[in-house]
Amino acid sequence: MKCYVKSVGVVDRDNEVHQVTFKSGLNIITGKSSMGKSAIIEIFDFCFGNSDDTIPKGVITARSKMYFTILQLEAELLCLARTRDVDKIFIAEVSGSLDEIFQRMKNINAFFTPNMFLSVRDFNKELGRYFAVTMTDIDEDDSPREYGKSKSATPSVRSFVSYMLQHQNLVANKHALFYRFDEKEKRDQAIEHLKIFMNFVDQDYFYLSQEQNQLRAEQKKIEAQLPKTKGEKEHFIKRIDGLLAEYKVISGTDLTPLTGAQIAGSLKPSFRKIHDANVRIDSQADAYSLRKKTLEDDRSKQTIIVRELQDKLYAVRSSISLTEDFAKNIAEIPVPEYAEVSDAYCPFCDAPHEQVEVEANKLTAAIGWMNRELKTTSYARESFRDEENKLIKSLAKEKDILSGIQTSINQLTKQVEDLKKSKTVDEIALRVKHRIKGVIEDYDSKPKTEYEGTLQFIKDRLAVIKPLLDAYVVDQLIPDTTLSFFSA
Repeated sequence: MKCYVKSVGVVDRDNEVHQVTFKSGLNIITGKSSMGKSAIIEIFDFCFGNSDDTIPKGVITARSKMYFTILQLEAELLCLARTRDVDKIFIAEVSGSLDEIFQRMKNINAFFTPNMFLSVRDFNKELGRYFAVTMTDIDEDDSPREYGKSKSATPSVRSFVSYMLQHQNLVANKHALFYRFDEKEKRDQAIEHLKIFMNFVDQDYFYLSQEQNQLRAEQKKIEAQLPKTKGEKEHFIKRIDGLLAEYKVISGTDLTPLTGAQIAGSLKPSFRKIHDANVRIDSQADAYSLRKKTLEDDRSKQTIIVRELQDKLYAVRSSISLTEDFAKNIAEIPVPEYAEVSDAYCPFCDAPHEQVEVEANKLTAAIGWMNRELKTTSYARESFRDEENKLIKSLAKEKDILSGIQTSINQLTKQVEDLKKSKTVDEIALRVKHRIKGVIEDYDSKPKTEYEGTLQFIKDRLAVIKPLLDAYVVDQLIPDTTLSFFSA
């Protein structure tokens, strides 16, 4: 919406109209001091809903009955008027030329009808609708409200006035745009409201921004959960594959053609297939020896990995110990900062000689090098500490793998011991089958959320929101550098 001030004036106690008329564009008011130039702005501000009467005391306040401001909107004229002794403000659309309006104003009671006077609160809301600054929510991110933060102050015509009434030097000095705000909070608020006053954004912009920030926060939470969910799934697959292999070792046959990954992908159908599968025994199969040899080979390879990490960890810890001892020892050694020499002369001819100076420069350079090297001791120690932490974590992970292999070997040994105790192969195989079913039931009973599906929904919605927000081109209309300059 385009708008400019058409006229500012007063109706005096004799019902005569005194006004200043403006045109679109730059208007310049000149005159001697104390002639009422500043009062024009104060009358405008008073008619615009200022709760304080700041009109300079003098002839104007003594003679005036009604103050008014006429705004030229795109399709109509809007008249704002107010008296000093009534806490209500007149607002109404008017028609006709200015001369006709001024003539009708002389009949104050007929022109300024009582039903068009609103309380200051209602007036601000009504006037705000004309300027499209009446919004209910301007936060781009509403998540802080969950922690007790209040909503940001919404713009009103009162904050809009500070944007409209600029310093007289504004024509020559663009840096005065927000000069009126001595308080940082109010200045920052005006800067935040600028995109609204300039009609760069509307209420939908803030609702879309809130939704975007909310979805991004949810996306971040889900992405943080995915590795944990993925780890649980990988552990389940690994355990099922191990039990299926254990079943084949004791029975000589496969309980099911399904793999652990396939079972994880369809838990309930897989559970029914395993439940209905008959235990079949092939005593001639050599699955036991093959499985045991594979596990023992894996244990040997994993033991090598663990031993190598242990050697590296020992070397790093030795380096840390040596570095700490070195730092302790050099702290007790006085270190020169420079070498000082005087001019050297030949003892025979008294001619100046530069050799001593050259050697002194070399010594100074050596001292500088040594001091720099000594300073690196603490950095080297910190680097070793970082490497130590990485090795400790890697070693713990590899030990877990080695422990899992050893557990599988122990399970094979236990099967042989069970057979020695007169347990049948069928009984042992059936027990493994029950263990497989139990693992599936336990994994299936855990509450699960469709992380992947929810994440994809969020990404799809963000893809829809982005072009809608980009269409406002706020970053181009108000670059961050501009806002930083204003808030400085």
